[in-house]
Amino acid sequence: MTLRTLLLSMTATAMLAGTAHAADVMSDSPFVPEAAPYNGVYDWSGVYLGVQGGYGFGDSRIDDNGITGLDASLDTDGWFAGGIVGYQYQWNSVVFGIEGEFNWSDFNETAEVQPGNFVGNEVDWFASVNGKLGYALDRILIYGTAGVAFADISTNQRTPGLGASFSQSENYTGWTVGAGIDYAATENIIVGLQYRYYDFGSADYSAVAPFTPRDQDLDVHTISAHLTYKF
Repeated sequence: MTLRTLLLSMTATAMLAGTAHAADVMSDSPFVPEAAPYNGVYDWSGVYLGVQGGYGFGDSRIDDNGITGLDASLDTDGWFAGGIVGYQYQWNSVVFGIEGEFNWSDFNETAEVQPGNFVGNEVDWFASVNGKLGYALDRILIYGTAGVAFADISTNQRTPGLGASFSQSENYTGWTVGAGIDYAATENIIVGLQYRYYDFGSADYSAVAPFTPRDQDLDVHTISAHLTYKF
């Protein structure tokens, strides 16, 4: 055997040994499977508690039933903030629920209905108890809501020329309807937007001279944002 043939034989033997060793190392390495993609769907079921705030605008009508011809229509608007609590249950993609809310507000308006005769109103607070029905698209919930509404609304009148004023507050009961959209930012934190219409009905107010008894009704549109925590 020549020197050249010997060198070629040794080189080939070394390459084969290296290849076999590499194969052994690879066969000894554990197999690590890829993580399976997350295919879960968000569950909207549970009790939730949160805060909300927004803006409202509406109409108020005041009438003293023909005693003096006092008949005023006021554009009432302002901001509000409050709390909400509720419970929801999800069945497939349908979500049922019940929710209560309580809000402090500064809805108010004053108008000069006659020269030197000013009439106004103010909503101190309003609340409602509602049923909800929605459709869930994983972490997005689109829903409608309706229920019974309550409010504390005052009426006032002043005639600076006579140095007289009148103010009285009454509790109202009416109804509300609306719709909204929620997004589950995490498993527990939910943010959302909502539109509501409230018809608080009407109430009667008594008054003494020089003012006259009157009735007043009020309806309000609201747009709000909310942040809730689902337990």
